Amino acid sequence: MRAELERLARDRRYEMVFLIENLGRCETNTVRREALEEALDLEKRQEDNYKKMGFEVVRVPAMPVNDRIEIILQNIGPDARVKRTLTCR
Repeated sequence: MRAELERLARDRRYEMVFLIENLGRCETNTVRREALEEALDLEKRQEDNYKKMGFEVVRVPAMPVNDRIEIILQNIGPDARVKRTLTCR
């Protein structure tokens, strides 16, 4: 993960990072092995690392998806240029 953060900081494709906050629950499975406490710690470390790399971190609170989308759209503004499209898997 550190190498990816360093690449992002070096390439400066982004100025802002959206940190989607935990929903307050965390179900472990074969992919997600961390419990809620560990997931919250990881969330905090991610925020700290992005800030150290010079990114503006916008926290998106736990709320319905459409409300989260609205927060993101408000932050990127109508004139924002999208440099890369991210897809959810």
